[in-house]
Amino acid sequence: ELILHLLNMYFCWHYAFFTTLSKELFYRDFLRGTPSQNCSALLVNVMLSLGCHFTSWPGAREDPEISATTGNHFFKEARKLMHDNDELTNAKLCTVQALALMSVREAGCGREGKGWVYSGMSFRMACDLGLQIDAPAIGENSSLKDEDIDARKITFWGCFLFDK
Repeated sequence: ELILHLLNMYFCWHYAFFTTLSKELFYRDFLRGTPSQNCSALLVNVMLSLGCHFTSWPGAREDPEISATTGNHFFKEARKLMHDNDELTNAKLCTVQALALMSVREAGCGREGKGWVYSGMSFRMACDLGLQIDAPAIGENSSLKDEDIDARKITFWGCFLFDK
């Protein structure tokens, strides 16, 4: 119940201002429960850490008595998953998205330096994946569906804006 509530808070209050992913593709794969290019445990935990900032539910804070711990437990899990799963060397679309959202969260918590680091990693990983390449050029020579091409565009331009 808490996870669904926090995802709703993320999409209601955060997503419209910092769009880096396809909501439809994320939910499709989230509800299937299968990791994919559009949904991973890393990405979900980062989204939960952001959703915590828009609720008063007790589970939103690592320490219920200290507001500065809002979302920390989910963010710590995201960092752990990033390192345990070697996400930085096994790049995929949802890793780019997670790094971009990590940058927003860190900057929003007053740690702008860390935010810039995550933003830079996100943008460089996006370029490594070729997200900056024009979609028609990709579509002609690949098996990507139109929805996948759109998701790549959303992610690239979200990262571009975060990095500026």
